Amino acid sequence: GCTACAYVCPKKCITMKEDHEGFIYPVVDETNCVHCNKCLTVCSNTYKQDDKRKITPFGIVHNSKDVLNKSTSGGTFYALVADLFNKSNSVCYGAAYDEKLEVKHMRAEAIEDAMKFMGSKYVRSNIDGIYELVKQDLLAGKNVLFTGTPCMTAGLYTYLKRDADNLITCNILCHSNPSPKVFA
Repeated sequence: GCTACAYVCPKKCITMKEDHEGFIYPVVDETNCVHCNKCLTVCSNTYKQDDKRKITPFGIVHNSKDVLNKSTSGGTFYALVADLFNKSNSVCYGAAYDEKLEVKHMRAEAIEDAMKFMGSKYVRSNIDGIYELVKQDLLAGKNVLFTGTPCMTAGLYTYLKRDADNLITCNILCHSNPSPKVFA
């Protein structure tokens, strides 16, 4: 459900469809498919790239009681965002509730806007359109922080097809995120 395949399809014949439990899966319109296999090369489930990125796990507890009271990650996200926005030309992506109480990935250009990403949502986030925005920001030279589940981050990296010095990713521990139908 990371949606990377739908983004790279040159004929836009892949749509993400929700099953009866509320999980999304790619569905290919075979009548328009040109069998370019771009969807297979970007799928983190079928394409195993030689991953040379250095992945370093950290355990962090913020020293501010106020930050800890608003956090579910020991304040890790706040520390990353505060550091990011100390640099100019920075943006952050994360999950937040929208006006309909649906969890969606969103873009923030200021630390105040990124604060809505704090705290757990305990449901799958709608990531529609986000990979394209991240790519545009990276190509524009912006410093980008992307937070999401490991499958979302893997989908982003396979979509981008390259590492970027101005991209920081932070995986959350999802423990298999539930369907939005459960939350609804």
